[in-house]
Amino acid sequence: MSPSPRGFTLAEVVVATLVLELGLVGALSIVVLAARTLDEARRLETAVTVAAGLADSLGLAREVTAGSALRNGAAARWGPVAEGFVVRVRVTDADSVEVRGAAALDAR
Repeated sequence: MSPSPRGFTLAEVVVATLVLELGLVGALSIVVLAARTLDEARRLETAVTVAAGLADSLGLAREVTAGSALRNGAAARWGPVAEGFVVRVRVTDADSVEVRGAAALDAR
């Protein structure tokens, strides 16, 4: 429909408003999803960084004993296993990382 000399009809304004609203709701949902994804990525990055740092330290140790620590808001646990050691880091119940490695004497 084209505008009349007096302006747009009520039906045209309602349809245009609905189309605009649908577009805004879609854009907002994308922003919310992006924010959640970024938050999850940050938590996993923290877990990987903590796990890698502990694995590097444990890899240099002559003997690995079980332990735990809280680093950068992440709960870390480590301990010996048959093939070396394992490091488990949990940031939230859903976000966790596990790293396995060999201690210095085991690598020889």
